[in-house]
Amino acid sequence: MAMKLQHQLQTQRDHAEIMLKQLTEEEKKSKLMLDEKIDAEHQTETTNEDAKEMQARRIANKEEIIKQQLRLSQLKTQKKRLTEEDEELTKTNEATKKENTKYEAENEKLEQVILELIQRIDVSTLLKEIDMEEMRHLAQQNTNMNMRFEALIDKWEEIKKKSEDV
Repeated sequence: MAMKLQHQLQTQRDHAEIMLKQLTEEEKKSKLMLDEKIDAEHQTETTNEDAKEMQARRIANKEEIIKQQLRLSQLKTQKKRLTEEDEELTKTNEATKKENTKYEAENEKLEQVILELIQRIDVSTLLKEIDMEEMRHLAQQNTNMNMRFEALIDKWEEIKKKSEDV
């Protein structure tokens, strides 16, 4: 019986060792599973946080897209308005250039007229400065000189005739 008891005891020890080994393996498996679970939960948390951040970014991006579309619309409207204004100003500039050319030609003609008028005024001023009495006096002297010159020529001709006759 002692042997039987020893055998039972040995069997129970073997069985206890096997159970201990199984328990150790199960603990390892449990630890691994717990680590995997913690990792999975951590990844889930990280993924959820990333998803929330992405959702917030999507919302912010949608708002930014709306703002940018509004800005684009405003810029297109402004470009259209400025293009129309540019075309209008270009036409106005062309018309003004044509008018300026016409006015420049007219100014040149008027400058010539002004120069002629200035010359006439200068002549008129000079004529006013000449004393009329002095002019009459000079005219009288000129007439007297002409008469004397004619008398001298007459005398010369008489002398010439007499000298030819002699």
